[in-house]
Amino acid sequence: MLQNYDLKPGVNRFGRAQANDCRLEDASVSGYHCEIVFENGTVLVRDLNSTNGTYLDGKLTKESVFLTGQTVKIGLIEMGLDGPPAHVAVQPLPLPDQGPVPTLMTDGTPCCLNHPGVRASLACEQCAQFYCESCVRHLRVVGKPRRAFCPACSGICSPCSPLKAPSGLQNILVKAIVTGLKRTFQIFTRPPRSSARRK
Repeated sequence: MLQNYDLKPGVNRFGRAQANDCRLEDASVSGYHCEIVFENGTVLVRDLNSTNGTYLDGKLTKESVFLTGQTVKIGLIEMGLDGPPAHVAVQPLPLPDQGPVPTLMTDGTPCCLNHPGVRASLACEQCAQFYCESCVRHLRVVGKPRRAFCPACSGICSPCSPLKAPSGLQNILVKAIVTGLKRTFQIFTRPPRSSARRK
């Protein structure tokens, strides 16, 4: 089922961050991915320096007129424009795999979520997942130390000690394991109801 978003006059921002006019919760979408400007009956799509780019009918674009019948793709999400009143239709994505429950090395330190058997060196402060250095996204601001961001939720990642996770991260690990066990329990005992998901 398509989700419709009515364009308001002026700028309509699309992305994963909560401050957007239309929030798209998918890891392939940047925090502030693109904006669609609706003025004087004209619709314009503009990329906001997104990681994965904005595509109009399969072609990478920085700024283009968005016409009825054309398709804009941001990350894995496709949007189409319908005629007046102007609104974009967002195709739903299948629910993402919740992923494996975090595992531990033999000495009790966490493994990377994407590379079982590889010791995690970073932990996301937002979603409580553990990653190795190659899995996270790095950003360097002039005059400031390099920062690491979670590939799943874009939360800030903090370093883990290679021998022992800091006490705060131990709490995150416990929370992640409990959350994973709850997900596993829910998945195998009661399939999610489609009506409940729409609320």
